[in-house]
Amino acid sequence: MEIDESDLLMWKESPGRFRFQTINSKISRQMKGRKNFHLTASSLNKNFWIYYCDLSSVRAALSRFKGLTGRKPVYTKQEEIYY
Repeated sequence: MEIDESDLLMWKESPGRFRFQTINSKISRQMKGRKNFHLTASSLNKNFWIYYCDLSSVRAALSRFKGLTGRKPVYTKQEEIYY
């Protein structure tokens, strides 16, 4: 399964807390299996999950992003998200 750019979004919610949003069930299962990821929202009729993760730095969050998708994230300054 090829991962699309819109399959994972990440943003900094507050100091030390990052949100990860996905529409990809494979990525959701990966986050569900990791101890630092916590499910905060999901949809019953669509593939949609939001997890939060407490991390010490943006660098650590970017590392998690790359580990989940296998690619370097792209940052959009206007929306302040990584995809």
